[in-house]
Amino acid sequence: SHEEQAAIAQLAEKMRSYAQKEYESRLYDGPEGLLKEIRMENIFSTSFSKKALIVYILSPFYYPESEISHTNVREVRAMSDTLRELGYDVDVVNSYYAGEVDAGRYDLLIGFRRPFEELLPRVRKECISVYYTTEASPYFANPAELKRILYFEERNGRRLSYERQNHACLDLERLQLADGAICIGNDWALSTYRGMFRRCFRQNVSSTELKRDAAHKA
Repeated sequence: SHEEQAAIAQLAEKMRSYAQKEYESRLYDGPEGLLKEIRMENIFSTSFSKKALIVYILSPFYYPESEISHTNVREVRAMSDTLRELGYDVDVVNSYYAGEVDAGRYDLLIGFRRPFEELLPRVRKECISVYYTTEASPYFANPAELKRILYFEERNGRRLSYERQNHACLDLERLQLADGAICIGNDWALSTYRGMFRRCFRQNVSSTELKRDAAHKA
């Protein structure tokens, strides 16, 4: 009947939508995402004499038509464009990349998390290395988050989960090898990295378009 066909079509659409969301959820820049297995080489197909590696997020290049849903999308695109303008062939991996990298091929390394830190001792002496951070040091952020959780428990009698804990492990001995760092945030965020790098510069937070619905939620 027409009703049965409509019900089947509706079910098929739900299944298609579910499968698509499940597939897309695996292609993201996270510790469980499939993009951690991918390295994109020479994303602009240039032929310069210098090579740079960005260890940040990969999805904006894997899905070049995707919307700017987070400031990190704008940041990594600006970063790659700037490196191209400076005469670098640009490779990109995400910060959970699990593959091997030939550290000796790069003239500039910028990024964060484990792949960046593990590359630092192996890059050539002439390679410029820049740690890029978008938040306060976990040595400061994690105790602050625990304090907020305990304060909430005192007021409400409920213990929240530690969802906002920063699990990145900063190897201070390796980070001393970096030429410098760029910290996205305010002066306090910058201060949490004092002593970890020889030079650390602060950059204002980038912005995305403010949607009307979000502006009126408060």
